[in-house]
Amino acid sequence: MNTRETMANMKVVVLTSSFAAKARADQADNLIQVRMVVDILVDLGFEVSIISATLDMESLSRQLGMLQPDLVFNLVEEIQGKGAFIYYPLAVLEDLDIAYTGNGHTAMVMASSKLLAKKMMLAHNILTPQWLTLSDSFQNKAIKGCWIIKSVWEHGSLGLGRTSVIKEFSADKIEQRINRLRKKYGGTWFVEKFIPGRELNVSMLGTRYGAKVLPVAEIIFENYSEEVPKIVDYQAKWEDESISVRAARRRFITDTADKTLIDQIEDIALKCWDVFELSGYARVDFRIDHESIPFVLEVNTNPCLSPDAGFMAAAGRAGMSPVQVVNAIVQTGLGRQ
Repeated sequence: MNTRETMANMKVVVLTSSFAAKARADQADNLIQVRMVVDILVDLGFEVSIISATLDMESLSRQLGMLQPDLVFNLVEEIQGKGAFIYYPLAVLEDLDIAYTGNGHTAMVMASSKLLAKKMMLAHNILTPQWLTLSDSFQNKAIKGCWIIKSVWEHGSLGLGRTSVIKEFSADKIEQRINRLRKKYGGTWFVEKFIPGRELNVSMLGTRYGAKVLPVAEIIFENYSEEVPKIVDYQAKWEDESISVRAARRRFITDTADKTLIDQIEDIALKCWDVFELSGYARVDFRIDHESIPFVLEVNTNPCLSPDAGFMAAAGRAGMSPVQVVNAIVQTGLGRQ
């Protein structure tokens, strides 16, 4: 199955996101990863087709029925601009018994909803920051500390900016900002206790022997003023000319002094792999507090595969080329069936 001759007889459908309007910077990056994956699959000898996933699941089922793929390479990050629909196509693929890459339907549902993921973590003794939603009626609670506003379903730091961090808890201020975000982006939003400290990312790649942990990356926040929160906001991720992107950079941890911490978060990441029934590839994001206690921020079930993204950077640090990464993802996807 690894030979080019065998691959030449195999059909792969690359399943992509669909956007509601003009592509944002994060959505444009999705198209970059699509082009990269398609080029690699063609070079590997596969017969490749592309389908853009919409909310019309019957149409998706018909298209797959006509193409009869041996594998679907899933790159869906949102459907018609909404992250809440991310897992819909996987239900179709499983109903049709078509092998596909990445994480399964159950894992995608559990991990993509940040609130459901947090409840799963707490149920399995995995530390995650405290959170509140508008339905928690926090107007009447004595709540202190620094908090950050996040989307429940959207990823890629959508909606994250300098005003996302509330330094002193104010129910009125939080409700006002959440309402503005809902008006602009739609969806559901919540507040999470902000953990000042180091931010670490643990990427994992599925193999026939289980999850392979890739080198641990740290986000370095340089030249941030006291007024600017140390977060990877939307500008830092997607706007190359922004002050944020020039101030935040990635490095891989090699200090022996961090060995105990690295061992600890790698163990937690592998526990997340088991708890969330992950497969294919994933990334777990951490914040480390002032007492060196790691908190899981989220479990990313479809980290970006673009050449300059964190997952590919970690794989490159491990000595893997993009071709090797894509081929490994393909092989675990084929093994799903």
